[in-house]
Amino acid sequence: IISGFVIMVLLLGVVALLGYRGLGGASDGFTEYRRLARLNVDASDIVVGANSAEGEVIKFLDNIDNKAPIEAAHKVARNMEELITDAEEFASHKETRERLNQIRERVRQFNSDVDIVNKNITDAYAQYTGVVQQNAREMMDNLLKLGDLAAAVNNVTALNNITHSWDNLAAARSSLSRYAESRDPADGKRTTDNLNGLAKELEEIGKVIISSEGRSVYDALMKDNQELQAGMSDMVRMNDQAAKALGDIIANIQAMRDIANALNDDVANQMVTYGTQTPGP
Repeated sequence: IISGFVIMVLLLGVVALLGYRGLGGASDGFTEYRRLARLNVDASDIVVGANSAEGEVIKFLDNIDNKAPIEAAHKVARNMEELITDAEEFASHKETRERLNQIRERVRQFNSDVDIVNKNITDAYAQYTGVVQQNAREMMDNLLKLGDLAAAVNNVTALNNITHSWDNLAAARSSLSRYAESRDPADGKRTTDNLNGLAKELEEIGKVIISSEGRSVYDALMKDNQELQAGMSDMVRMNDQAAKALGDIIANIQAMRDIANALNDDVANQMVTYGTQTPGP
């Protein structure tokens, strides 16, 4: 009887030990699954953030006078950095932490590039409205004055050159307006070609203007033309800088999506095939 009792006690002890180990393994498994689930959520939210950031930049490009999308883009970037920090707390493997750090670097570059796009596009348009348009209007006025002076003395050659210059200036103003709105390099090239043609016509006018009054108006015309050309060059430079930063934004956003999706795929695979012996990312 005593030996039977001892055997029963031993069996109960073995069963209790196995049960304890099973509960411990289940608890560890739940903790690991919860860690993976948190990483999965953060990685998914990072992808959503990248898409949202891209959308805000597009909104700004549609209406550069509205700065709300710029602030919204920076807010999205801050939220993404918070997600990265949160995910790092649940990242147990070096590769996962490296991926998260890569995303953080691209988020910070995105922030910088957004400011570059905003500043250069805004400054380029201000250059157009504040300098280029003014110079173009003054050139129109001075061409009219020269035309009146040339007609008064029947200077047919000057009148002919002034007419061609007027046509080129009108074409330049039209293409300038399109370029200021579109920032399309093709419109910029068309404008530059028109301005180059105008410069040649103005040189021809200068050869046949004789009176002191005419020379005075012509000098003012040439000064306006130089400022117009310089203003256009500044617009091209700023729009080119904005275009480069915009290209970097698009590339970085796509990279963020790719890295976050790769991380998410790894986590999802671990969750599907999860076992107590399977290490997480």
